[in-house]
Amino acid sequence: MTRRARSFRVRGALTGTLTVGAVAAATLVVAHGPATTAALEPSANVSLAAQPPGPTRFRVSTFNVLGAGHTGPGGDRKGYADGTTRQKMADQLIRANGLEIIGFQEMQYPQIAQFKAEMGATYDIFPGRTDGSYSVNVDGNSIAWRKDRWTALSETYYDAPYFRGKNVPKPIVLLQNRITGQQVYVTNTHNPADTQGDAQRYRDQSVDIQARTFNALRAQHPSIPIVFTGDMNDRRSFYCRFTGKSTLRAANGGTRTASACTLPPSPQIDWILGTSDVVWSGYQQLRTPYVKQATDHPLVFADASIQPLAAQRSGIKHVVVLDIEGLPAAALTGRYARHAPQIRRMMAAGAATLNARTDAETSASLPNLVSLLSGRPAAKPYGGHGVTWRKDQPHRKGRATVRAATGHYVPTLFDSVHDWGGSTSFTSSDASAALVRRSYDAAHGAKDRQGVAFGKAKLSVASVRSSDTSAAKVLNAQLKRHARTVSVVQFEGLRTTGQKSGFLSRSYLKELTRLDKRIGGILTAIHRNPRLARSTLVVLTADSGGHRRAAQGTALTNYQVPFVVWGHGVPAATDLYHLNPAYRSPASSRVGYTGAQPIRTADVANLVTGVLGYPVVAGSRTRTTQDFNVFVTP
Repeated sequence: MTRRARSFRVRGALTGTLTVGAVAAATLVVAHGPATTAALEPSANVSLAAQPPGPTRFRVSTFNVLGAGHTGPGGDRKGYADGTTRQKMADQLIRANGLEIIGFQEMQYPQIAQFKAEMGATYDIFPGRTDGSYSVNVDGNSIAWRKDRWTALSETYYDAPYFRGKNVPKPIVLLQNRITGQQVYVTNTHNPADTQGDAQRYRDQSVDIQARTFNALRAQHPSIPIVFTGDMNDRRSFYCRFTGKSTLRAANGGTRTASACTLPPSPQIDWILGTSDVVWSGYQQLRTPYVKQATDHPLVFADASIQPLAAQRSGIKHVVVLDIEGLPAAALTGRYARHAPQIRRMMAAGAATLNARTDAETSASLPNLVSLLSGRPAAKPYGGHGVTWRKDQPHRKGRATVRAATGHYVPTLFDSVHDWGGSTSFTSSDASAALVRRSYDAAHGAKDRQGVAFGKAKLSVASVRSSDTSAAKVLNAQLKRHARTVSVVQFEGLRTTGQKSGFLSRSYLKELTRLDKRIGGILTAIHRNPRLARSTLVVLTADSGGHRRAAQGTALTNYQVPFVVWGHGVPAATDLYHLNPAYRSPASSRVGYTGAQPIRTADVANLVTGVLGYPVVAGSRTRTTQDFNVFVTP
């Protein structure tokens, strides 16, 4: 790289170690006695003072502002206002669309001066030269960023061909987020157009240099994402050549394999790309009348999301969600706890609470299952999914699918994973779970929310089985042959036994022992596979409790449920409320949706998406900050 201007001091990624909870951790000592609220807390370790930040989210734009020389005296773009006037319009577009990091092209000296005068209190810019230095700012490439959210750790250049093959410097900035600590390399380019003759070979040379440069940067700093913006003056030639030589992918989708290249829909010559650790959403190309007055290019932007640093270090690539119907937290305490040694061992080796909550308005299983998947309450007045009945009723009007219940499509964690290229699995032993399988199949699913089309079916694999044993076998087979990105398994045996014989009855406790052994088998299958043991998170919770023979109701044991997280990077024997001070332990109250919230079954949706680095579940209501912490310790 050519080093000019400010010094180039690349700082490595933030470092640190995490406690890894082992399966073989000692079982918690469980005192016998009544299941009081105090007894339901698994540990008394020191709480965090503040909630750790969730993902690093920011809006990136590539913005060719049409150089002032094009619209000044002798310019070739008639009918446009002068560069300073149009930059004022561009500044308004930047504010109106909340642009946080911007790659500018053709931003010439009068425009830079206007941007600094109007936006300098909010944005920093590099190189942003206004002294007329031809060698530094010949093609108008600058990078701007919000100063209150980012600080620059280094600023430098690399050289690549522009008109007639003349090398010009292209900026690279290493930014660090002021809230999360996340570092990101941002680079911006303007590859040559054909306005001075056929420039394809020079564009190809630039693309090759860019790919080599970013590959070298990635090899040197593999934990720091790269964001690349620019006017490439090319569509297919740029995309297929660049993605074939680098690991960056476009914010608007498209696919690239060793043998095939598929462009994103409606590709433009203005591109935003990033390494695989940047997840894109909300891609837009604005060509409003106001944009057309400001420049001859669209305003292009997209929302980037990068996993929390602790989640990155954990290396989690798979999540298994075990949803147990009819498991009140009381079943894991006092004299009952001996019937669930594997779940208690899971708690000892991970982070847990026995004071989580179902939905505030219902403690029935089916509504809470849909809440777990969608991150929404059940009742529509709360912005919920609308499934408020207990059993699948496909023959009833408005109850055949979740969409029919709500009046619109309800995305789930399966959408967030599937639409961004992950694989999904749903298995249940409850016949009513056919509602979920049906709602997200190829006939009833929705189009993908980003550029790559993976099909409308949000479930890679889905089945409703005849028993808990059969459901567990399906998961174990998947873990052995093809672990999905997210697998959700629902067990109904405890609920049906509780309804028949009474919750916490002798028959119920025997069924709990059988279920516990199945869970132990799942944990063992993960632990004995070195690949899965280092990359799998298991979340265990209950979509319902039970009281006497009632599977739903207003008794404490109906709505007070366990929430356990176990896996690589999760601190052992830790209270989830101590890791998440933004959540409020509700004692024995059945709290509503106002004020500080307890940990709920519905928090699973955005816990899963946040840990895996996928976008927040669209339309969800719970923990949309994706800051549910299961890794950072006091």
